[in-house]
Amino acid sequence: MLSLMILSGLYSCTKDEPDFREDIIGAYSCIEISRYYDESPGSTGWITETLSTDKIIHVGIISDSSILVSMDGYSFEGRYDEKNKYICTGCENRPADYARFFSKDSITVFRNTGESSSYKYTGNKR
Repeated sequence: MLSLMILSGLYSCTKDEPDFREDIIGAYSCIEISRYYDESPGSTGWITETLSTDKIIHVGIISDSSILVSMDGYSFEGRYDEKNKYICTGCENRPADYARFFSKDSITVFRNTGESSSYKYTGNKR
């Protein structure tokens, strides 16, 4: 009886739980949208432009609870916040950059580049 209890304890302690982040790692093909405020005379103010329809964003695992979001020379480490959202841990800008996953194959990334400019990427896993 004692050996059965010890044996069952070994199996329950050594069973690894799956890492839910493994479902979201990979490459995503996204639409890249730029939004900025134009103060020039005759401007309408906020300008939104589609810059690319196939911007590639890579998502990987880098630590126990974080992911790495990277694209064309820019990347950030994101820690889990809430509702499938990972917020940039080293960003000084506010609001901080983030990545949100709506399913295992759908992403939105917000990149703040200043008080009056930002980028938004929305797409699906390749």
